[in-house]
Amino acid sequence: MVDQQSCIGQQIGEYRLLQRLGRGSFGIVYQAEHIHDGSQAAVKLLQLQLTRYEDLKGFLTEARTMRLQHPHIVSLLDFGLSHENIPYLVMEYATGGSLRDRHPSGKPLPLSTISTYVAQLASALQYAHDRHVIHRDIKPQNILLRADGTLLLSDFGMAEVMEQSSLTSRQGLVGTPAYMAPEQSQGKPRPASDLYALAVLIYEWLAGRPPFQGTPKEVMERHRFDKPPSLQKLRPELSPHVVQVISQALAKQPEQRFGTIEQFAQALQTALAPSLSMNQTARMRALPSLSLPSTPSGHMTVSPRSRRPSRARRRKGSGHASLVMLACLVLLAGISGAGTWMLTQHHPQKTRVATTTVMTSVTATSYDAAIATRDIQFGFDAQHTRNNPYEHIISPSNASRLSKQWSHQTGLFIRSSPVVANGLVYVGSDDHSLYALDASTGQKRWSFQTSDTIKSSPAVANGLVYVGSGDHSLYALDASTGQKRWSYQTGDAIKSSPAVANDLVYVGSGDHSLYALDASTGQKSWSFQTGDAIDSSPAVANGLVYVGSADHSLYALDASTGQKRWSFQTGSTIDSSPTVSGDLVYIGSADHSLYALDASTGQKSWSYQTGGTIQDSSPAVANGLVYVGSADDGLYALDTSTGQKSWSYLIGSAITTSPMVANGLVYFGSADDSLYALDVSTGQKHWSYQTGGFIDSSPTVADGVIYVGSADDSLYAFHL
Repeated sequence: MVDQQSCIGQQIGEYRLLQRLGRGSFGIVYQAEHIHDGSQAAVKLLQLQLTRYEDLKGFLTEARTMRLQHPHIVSLLDFGLSHENIPYLVMEYATGGSLRDRHPSGKPLPLSTISTYVAQLASALQYAHDRHVIHRDIKPQNILLRADGTLLLSDFGMAEVMEQSSLTSRQGLVGTPAYMAPEQSQGKPRPASDLYALAVLIYEWLAGRPPFQGTPKEVMERHRFDKPPSLQKLRPELSPHVVQVISQALAKQPEQRFGTIEQFAQALQTALAPSLSMNQTARMRALPSLSLPSTPSGHMTVSPRSRRPSRARRRKGSGHASLVMLACLVLLAGISGAGTWMLTQHHPQKTRVATTTVMTSVTATSYDAAIATRDIQFGFDAQHTRNNPYEHIISPSNASRLSKQWSHQTGLFIRSSPVVANGLVYVGSDDHSLYALDASTGQKRWSFQTSDTIKSSPAVANGLVYVGSGDHSLYALDASTGQKRWSYQTGDAIKSSPAVANDLVYVGSGDHSLYALDASTGQKSWSFQTGDAIDSSPAVANGLVYVGSADHSLYALDASTGQKRWSFQTGSTIDSSPTVSGDLVYIGSADHSLYALDASTGQKSWSYQTGGTIQDSSPAVANGLVYVGSADDGLYALDTSTGQKSWSYLIGSAITTSPMVANGLVYFGSADDSLYALDVSTGQKHWSYQTGGFIDSSPTVADGVIYVGSADDSLYAFHL
């Protein structure tokens, strides 16, 4: 084995090792610098030498599966073998240390801190489990922190690398006894083992110490046979409900625990809610309602050749601007006629709220008319342009005055994207339910519970709302009442958002297939099977339906028959959803690139490579530009015809939401918990708002209101 201390200064792959950071579970970790651009990374040299061909092949195969892309999982940037055949991994460099550094053993944590940590970790673990990856070594040392405090799970997939058949005998049991589930110590790890380890970690946060102590062998035996010391005695102020949830998660038999990490997290958050409610209310009130351009959290880069002038400058003097705006509104109200007058008469309110009501009424007619004829769905339309041409209220000149109108809390994270139709906003939640809320007040009109999480974004058409669920089914519900009209079961979870066109509803499934169902009855018209799961949401245009697959390909199928017209293979999985505009279809890939293809033939027109995966962000097209987010923390604006960068805006956290364009602004959410509004032409930030959790939900703009979901379990609405 090479002396790894002497490796400082050496080049590993494209990185030069600068200093040793410490010893991890499976090797020594170094701070490193890229030899070309100087970017910082963490390089882990694994504690094994691979000399047999089977071992080399096994490592490379397993390393490819470790490239999980999630806001709370350490990003794997590269991997390979050194000249001495020592395997190495290049990972994101987390500057905040580990949770063990931040919280040494012996001191309980506040319930609010625990709740925040659980939300982030459960989201990451469920994401990995959905992709058939088990962590197997959850402990404080493997939970890192970014500078802003965001949690990052590290060492994902390392157990598979170390437990290859030819290496197992040399490496022994993988995991840490203090957090190891009984079945894992017996060599039978499963997703429930991660759930158990997370419960042990939460027990430690609550009690100030793990449930069992002793030698590694003694601790593993106690996990198998002993009951943990009573949390109620160690921390008497805990509610019995919290204690019961932790006890169930620590059951000796895996089948006696919760079915999934998400179910465990939901049960715990529900149990903690009474104790947190007063603190949470105070915390939310303390959050800033907006962030002015004078204090940006990110920065912008503009290509000199493609710099464009801003459409409007912010006016000085907010009081004067408000008076001018009010005068304009009165004039517009008069022009809009009796319809506006009747609306304001039926909703008498105080002056400031009444002004907003008049503003909303100005464009409600054009927006509602468009929805009635074109339907509304993820990406705004069936082509997924993510461009709302009917918005004329919020603009670059007034966006800095946006503030929260209302928020509605669901039972768990919101990763579904909201849609607005007929005065209601529809959104799914990880608490298994689809919600229909009053778009003006946030009051719940109805909710419908499925049997699993809803990551799919709803579509509204034909008086029905369509949404997919992790319970494998696509549901069609009455848009006014929430009553189920029909459901169709596929062979796996549906994370794809349905698209409605030509009296058919199209949706992808984890069973590798795209389905075309009769929009009225749910009867299958046709299905097409790809080589892997379809989390991408289909787009429909030009008589074709376009959809991406985890088999790395974008497919174009006949929308009526499902016959394949063409396919285009990228370098990695496609979770991004295609956008069709003009003669081109745009699609992002986990190979870091955005592609522009001829919509009829699939021939590549151009591609643009970012510094990170484009996996969950889907492109938006407007104003001759295509906008897309990347895991390299940037939002990009590219020329639709050439792919030349017009500008980019960097924020310091991954962008996993799809941008939305409306009236001179592009909106997007980020893993830094914030929603942003930028100028479409220049990338200048006009407004931002920080929620209580990361934002995977893509924003929607309608009638002068911005809607977005957050991992703090809430749907937000913002207006002027």
